[in-house]
Amino acid sequence: MARPKNPLGDPVRLYRDGDYLRIRFYPSGVITSPDDRVRFEGRWLASCEGETRAANEVAARLRSTLLTHRAAHGASPVSGDQVITVRQTITAFLDDLAEKPTESRTEDPEEAPTSTPTGTIKARRSQLFVNIPAAYLDEPIEILHGHADEIVNATRTALKADGTPKAENTKHGARSALAEFGKYLAAEHNMLDPFKAPMAVQEDPRKAKRAKALAKVHRTTPTFRGSNGVDAIDPKQLPTYEQVAALRDAIVRRETQGPPGRPASGRGCRGGASVLPLEVASVVADSVIFSASTGLRGLEMLAAHTSRVDLRRGTIIVDRQLDRYLPWLPGQDPPLVPPKHNVEREVTIWSSFDDNLRYLVDYANGENGGWIFAPTRGQTDWPKSYSDLIDRARDLMAFEFNSAVAAGEGTSNMFQWTHTMHWLRHFYASQSLAPVSANGLGWSLGFVQRNLGHQSEKTTENTYRHITEREREAARKVHHTWPGLKSVDDVSGVALP
Repeated sequence: MARPKNPLGDPVRLYRDGDYLRIRFYPSGVITSPDDRVRFEGRWLASCEGETRAANEVAARLRSTLLTHRAAHGASPVSGDQVITVRQTITAFLDDLAEKPTESRTEDPEEAPTSTPTGTIKARRSQLFVNIPAAYLDEPIEILHGHADEIVNATRTALKADGTPKAENTKHGARSALAEFGKYLAAEHNMLDPFKAPMAVQEDPRKAKRAKALAKVHRTTPTFRGSNGVDAIDPKQLPTYEQVAALRDAIVRRETQGPPGRPASGRGCRGGASVLPLEVASVVADSVIFSASTGLRGLEMLAAHTSRVDLRRGTIIVDRQLDRYLPWLPGQDPPLVPPKHNVEREVTIWSSFDDNLRYLVDYANGENGGWIFAPTRGQTDWPKSYSDLIDRARDLMAFEFNSAVAAGEGTSNMFQWTHTMHWLRHFYASQSLAPVSANGLGWSLGFVQRNLGHQSEKTTENTYRHITEREREAARKVHHTWPGLKSVDDVSGVALP
């Protein structure tokens, strides 16, 4: 069934009429009968870029005028000359969310959260500002009615920067944020929920049919292999110790020597970053090993300070993280916010990192005011700049590997980095839980859960715990006997009844 027209939708439409662009609009600013539409005098040649741009500018000015007129005459939730923008409403929604108590996951009233966790608010802020186009943010909130389908559909086809589809849970989170925001608009501004109808659109039934058929194949054909040539059940492999160390070394080479060249793709090794002194590059490169040895989240790691490190006990207190939305200005302390779930925790650091940690603490106290991983080039957007640093090292590793292949050289001692930095938390969890016989630490599940800051052991066990290859190797080396079990030789002469 077609979605019903909303009286507070977009009153202006730019459409194609043969070789020209024309504009239709509702003079009152309110969507009524199509017979009430008026055609704007003038037309623009669609094949001309300049005229197309002019047509869009005229439509935008006309839309702004009509929305203001609609608000002034009481046909929208705002009155008088006041216009409430999408940006202002998102900010008010987040403020309201911050004061709203959430359902407790614990029976202890002292541990029950009294407000929405900071991490949830930050996630909603990011999801809304990322998925609602910037062109609409400073427009009146009524504009969302005319673009709700477009915004919701964009979350279903969202792509990452490398062109691959975003994870389904990421897309689901974006739609959840829009659904909550729509309900807030309906409750606080006396308007229809712009996202309610688009959210009700059913998924493609053909997709569900294919999923059921594939599940049937999995049940009836245990040896089925997926379309990409790998086993249908193929959990992503953890990075190895060698890969993590190789990434660290690649950061040092890339940041001290610059880009070595450009591969055939033309993408290159992300040039533009100035060369760093070896000491500075070595410190920031140790952030990879630091992350793997502590399991800290990315923003927690970038906010690490020596005042929170206890070298004697080998621990670090995590009670804040870097605010990704505010700049870290040169010469000033970084902008900080509470950690995820607003819960302080003490993290035990792997003892194999002790020597590096002592050096990092001494260097940070002497050079960076105690901030262990401060911006290397005075970058204000340090989270983004750090991500770029990792990407440069990853590109360098791929470039060196491909160059060795092209030259016919051996690549057995070369590694590539195909993971995100968040996988170092999985690495920390898996190696900490692995038995000592498999080169793990043999820590208990509850201990690792508290180190990672998870609210439930199920999250640690079901999501972050992976079986390492060394565990499989160690399992076969354990001598195992079966008392009372006769060997084949012992029973070969026994007559069967």
